[in-house]
Order: sequence, then structure tokens, then C-alpha cells
Amino acid sequence: MKTAIVSGMECAGSTAIWQMIQQLGVDVSKEHGYTASNENRIVFATLRDIRDVVTSLWRRECLGTKNDPDNYALGCMKYVEARFHQMRYYEMDANAEIIRYESFMSNPEGTFDRICQRLEIEVSPTRRRRIIAYCSLEKNKERADSMKEFSEWNRDNLIHGNHISTGGKIGSWNDLAATLNPETVETIEEKSREFLLHFGYETN
Repeated sequence: MKTAIVSGMECAGSTAIWQMIQQLGVDVSKEHGYTASNENRIVFATLRDIRDVVTSLWRRECLGTKNDPDNYALGCMKYVEARFHQMRYYEMDANAEIIRYESFMSNPEGTFDRICQRLEIEVSPTRRRRIIAYCSLEKNKERADSMKEFSEWNRDNLIHGNHISTGGKIGSWNDLAATLNPETVETIEEKSREFLLHFGYETN
């Protein structure tokens, strides 16, 4: 049986993808640094609008604190910029499967089927429904809400407290951008542009 690694961008559904693969009985690990694949080790790399990743990190770590919101947002942007180059490596990797957060959120069933196909695993309709329900946004939010802080986490499902900081919303950057200084918004938009254009996201 093939093994798997879930990698790619933070705040892009990697935990739910890990859960799906783990529930299939596959030997799977999860990390956010670049990991080379091979014929027997498939990498599932999560991809998301980089501005929404900034927003999720900001809400998770800055909201409700005394940190300067603009400086913290710029720091989040600097942190995730390196993921652009990492995702381009995965594009060229025949044994890597890029999973778009936006596609996963709108069609978790289709994403699950892609994972099964790539791992060459067949599941019954009943088991398919059970796994998808186990990994759903609602179920994971329920798990996250049972813990107070991100430092708390469940070893069995990898969910942390405050794990789902934007409620899974696509386009959450617009909400954060409305609260930041225009100069900060312009800087983040400009730094995001190459990534957005390369991966087919809309720019402002």
C-alpha cells in the first residue's frame, strides 16, 4: 500500500485531508515544509488564496491580543511568502497531488474521491459517507471549540483549539482588509500578486 504525506500551505485544509487519509487506514504524516515524494509515497499539498491564509493566521494569533494588527498582518504575509516557491515545486512533482482549499470546501466528496483514486483505494458508499462526515468542517469546529487555545490539541485528529479561525470562509481576506490601514492592504496585495496570478486566483 502507498504511504502519504500532507504538506503545503497552513490554514488550507491540511488537517481535514490528513484525517481523510488516516481514516482510510493509510500510513500518513503531516508537515508544512517541502517534502519530496516517490512512487510509493504520495504528497498531498494543500493550496489556498495566500491572502486568506494570512487572514486565518492573523485571526488565530493576533485577534484579541495587544499586538499591532498591521504589523502582525505584514509578519504573517512574510511568513507565508515562502510557500509560493514550495507549491511551484509540487506542481512539477508527478507524485504530488495539489488540493485547492476552495475546491475542497465546495466539494469535499469530490476531494475524497480524488484522494482514494490517487492512493488506489476503493471504499463502500457507507464508509465514504462516514469518513466525509468525520472530517467535515462542522465536526472539526465542534472539536476545536472544546479546547480554549491553539496550544491545546487532540493527538487522534490533530485539531487544535481555535483551529478554524475564520469559520472556513473563502474570501475572508476582505473582512480583515477592511480593518487594516490602506498601506498595509496595498503591500499585502502587491506581495500576493505573483502567487495569485500563477495559481489562477482573482486579484484586487
